[in-house]
Amino acid sequence: MKALWTIPLAVVLGLALLPLNEWLYEELVNFDPQGEGQQWEWRYHREVMRNTSGVLAGHLLTFVVGMALARRRVVAVLTGIGIGVAVVGTARLVGGSRARVGGDGLVLWEPAVTLEEPRYWALLLAFPLFALVGAEFGILLAQRRRVVPVAVLAGVGWFFMTLVGLTTGARTGAPEVWFWLLPPLAAARVIAMAVASVSAESVPQTVIGDWGQAAAIALVGGLTGWAVLLGVAVWWRSRSTARRYVGEKS
Repeated sequence: MKALWTIPLAVVLGLALLPLNEWLYEELVNFDPQGEGQQWEWRYHREVMRNTSGVLAGHLLTFVVGMALARRRVVAVLTGIGIGVAVVGTARLVGGSRARVGGDGLVLWEPAVTLEEPRYWALLLAFPLFALVGAEFGILLAQRRRVVPVAVLAGVGWFFMTLVGLTTGARTGAPEVWFWLLPPLAAARVIAMAVASVSAESVPQTVIGDWGQAAAIALVGGLTGWAVLLGVAVWWRSRSTARRYVGEKS
């Protein structure tokens, strides 16, 4: 199948984004982490960002692939699963965990808080859902030549939602209802809240967030809602077309 080439493309994209993900903490949070607390926060931030490298870009790619496949929804979903497993698996494999031993061989300090696993399950489950939503949206577009301009517009909107989601830190920045309505924003918030749920400045160190749980639920729930809504729209359109066809024949 022609769609299979998107799987290695997504993996290459994730690998190419690794350096950017490592750089984000020092650019957006703390350009010069000092002391054990800040060093620990930096290492944890880098670990999560590396382990999710390419995921948000992979979601966009999966949505576009779904639009391109349109009426082959099963193929679109299977391709989404393939892209998701490849991207998340590669990121977890090469991302690694934060270093526990410093350059002098001494064990680095860790705070006495439980570090919960970021919501990778939601980010992975979003891939086939994005593919399904994209396929249904592609059917409603009706004409294949509309896919490219719509994909470009989706890419621009996706970029800004991702940027907002990643840079608002522990703040919601908007009512959480938007997480349900805008899945790309919710996906970015899953990662942002995962890295923002620990604080190097608190004494003793405390959890200041929900590790992305609310955004993860909104991501999967919102995508499921969009899939159902668009599925009903596709069914209604096909029914109306069939009635019109029968009316023309009679």
